[in-house]
Amino acid sequence: MTLWISSCAEFCAQFGLGWAGSEMAVRLIGIPPDLSIKRNVQTRKLFEKCLGQTFVIVGLEHVEGLPYLLARLDGGLAIAEEPWKQTIWVEPEYLRVEN
Repeated sequence: MTLWISSCAEFCAQFGLGWAGSEMAVRLIGIPPDLSIKRNVQTRKLFEKCLGQTFVIVGLEHVEGLPYLLARLDGGLAIAEEPWKQTIWVEPEYLRVEN
């Protein structure tokens, strides 16, 4: 189930990210260690290209079995594509609020 930007305030409060406004700009500051190169080559490469870049959270995703929401980032610009063509879902611990 995707939750849209109205849930960002709750998302930020949960993880102490601090946010006020209608859009949330975040910087990807880490890559989840379980993205092994052997199993997820394309996903790992996309994360590497997105690392250190700033994105607007375009949605929040609830994944069964996880106790937290994942932030949806459109990462296409990192590889010279339309932003929506490459989407990554990221745990809050790998994000830093920029605005």
